[in-house]
Amino acid sequence: MLFQPPADALANLFDADKNSIKIALTGTPLLKAERASWKVFGNYFHTYYYDKSIQDGYTLKIIREDIETSYREKLSEIYEKLEKLVEKKDIKKSDIIEHDSYVKELLRYIITDLKKFRQLHGDDSLGGMVICETSEQARKLYAYFDEIQQQLNADSSLQSHFKAGLILHDSDDKETRKQIVTDFKKNMTIDILIVFNMLLTGFDAPRLKRLYFGRKLKDHNLLQAITRVNRPYKDNRYGYVIDFADIKQNFQDTNEEYLKELNRFNDPNETGEGNETDTFQQVLEDPAALIAQMQEVRQTLFEYSTDNAEEFSSEISTIEDKTELLKLKKALIAARDCCNMVRTFGDAELKAAFATLELPKLSQMISEVQHHIDAINQKEAFSNDDTTKLLVNEAMQDITFNFSKIGEEEMKMISGGVELQDKWQRTIRGFTQNIDQDDPEFITLREAFMQRFKEHGFVVNTISEFEEHSKALDEVLKKLAELQKRNNALLKKYKGDEKFARVHKRIREENAERQKTGKSPIVSLYDESIMGVLLAIKSDIDQKVYDRNDILKKDAYFEKTVMTQIKEGMDKLNLTSAREDRLFIQSRITRQYLNQYNATYPAA
Repeated sequence: MLFQPPADALANLFDADKNSIKIALTGTPLLKAERASWKVFGNYFHTYYYDKSIQDGYTLKIIREDIETSYREKLSEIYEKLEKLVEKKDIKKSDIIEHDSYVKELLRYIITDLKKFRQLHGDDSLGGMVICETSEQARKLYAYFDEIQQQLNADSSLQSHFKAGLILHDSDDKETRKQIVTDFKKNMTIDILIVFNMLLTGFDAPRLKRLYFGRKLKDHNLLQAITRVNRPYKDNRYGYVIDFADIKQNFQDTNEEYLKELNRFNDPNETGEGNETDTFQQVLEDPAALIAQMQEVRQTLFEYSTDNAEEFSSEISTIEDKTELLKLKKALIAARDCCNMVRTFGDAELKAAFATLELPKLSQMISEVQHHIDAINQKEAFSNDDTTKLLVNEAMQDITFNFSKIGEEEMKMISGGVELQDKWQRTIRGFTQNIDQDDPEFITLREAFMQRFKEHGFVVNTISEFEEHSKALDEVLKKLAELQKRNNALLKKYKGDEKFARVHKRIREENAERQKTGKSPIVSLYDESIMGVLLAIKSDIDQKVYDRNDILKKDAYFEKTVMTQIKEGMDKLNLTSAREDRLFIQSRITRQYLNQYNATYPAA
């Protein structure tokens, strides 16, 4: 049984020994002058900052979100109508937030939001909590919860079966409240908690990731409340506070108070000389870190059509590796989180810098990836079913196999009517039609292919040899298709210009080698930055060649022209580069144009 000290225990303890050393542990020290923690216990002898807690993996960063404009407008409209009733003295002003129409609209938003949140994260275990403005409002939300959920389910294909739990000091008995908390934290049979004054401090439930803030709090209570969602849980990167009550100013004021308080006692050995740590402002990523994070995301997404949901869906439809899809989903969610943070917290400068990095159709793309993951999960479950295996085996028995001529035997064909010779021809076409014969991956694949058939020959003497050759060709065809898919994605970035797609790849390969030795990259490690530079150069060179095609007959003159355009392109983008890097780009671009010209106009 938990020991509960009497209310006067602390005072008695202090009086017992006036000269005793008192040590206190707290996550959020009290700041009010008459109750300040440091006045009771003395100055801090150790502080553990929020940023370190995040780095150590003990807590998550928190994102504050405003409610959607459309819902805010609906709530405002309802509020205005109710205010007219107040003027008529039909209701009290304090009754507005407890009125049925207002409460029901709040519920519509909360239930819909939690449904979408779970869907986007692909996790039905994520829970929510509503902090109400009054205890009566909390009771009303709980009373109407099932009714509103049923209405929403009737009008939506995205169904929910949430169960709510009400926690008030005078609702139910202590044991019942305890069971509700257990059902939320451990049993996960309750999805959302509705509270007023309870569970705002000391409540530790890692699955709680969505906090609907319907009440203004300040100081210690505010920080205690919002940090209910900062516990690590699975692969979640953030906790979310949905702001109905417009706590932004209170939040900022409280941040400033705590920053001032903690920096009075900063230990340079902990924070670094002159480095005052803004403990709670760590809910906001550093702007440079946000931009870098988004660049990493866009790097992952570079080979996909992020501006067209239909094309994106088509591109991912061929991916059968679930690990790759999960990586893609993680990148998209990270992008969404970055965008949310910038929109919510970012200043004008950061928003301007981020404008070029934001991705359209994010929600649709996340849904498409999740849909494909679900399809693969279904397929895996289906293929593992014993009944399915039996049906497949029965079907296989009905197939008549015909094989290529072996000795004096008759010609026979493999299953599905695809002959070994056909696979061979398709493989050869795959090699000859590849747009980048200098690709190291392509070269390795081609050499391995040639070596195999050099060693094993082309004569098929047995069925097992036939099957071995067929399997080998299938593997090569698969790898060629994957390589071509990546090439096509890059080609789209350059509007079908193979020359610059190849130059892009050479820069990428060189950067990979430089990275091994810690050497600075050419332009950037990010594909998008490389593309930006090459496109700036490309348009000018293309125009020069269009105006005077004969400049390609003079190698030295064309090289000089290319170098001029490289320098001008870099200047346009305010980029600095080493001469070595410009020479690298120059040689690769020059070679591509000259090869194209010589292939079109061969020397007599």
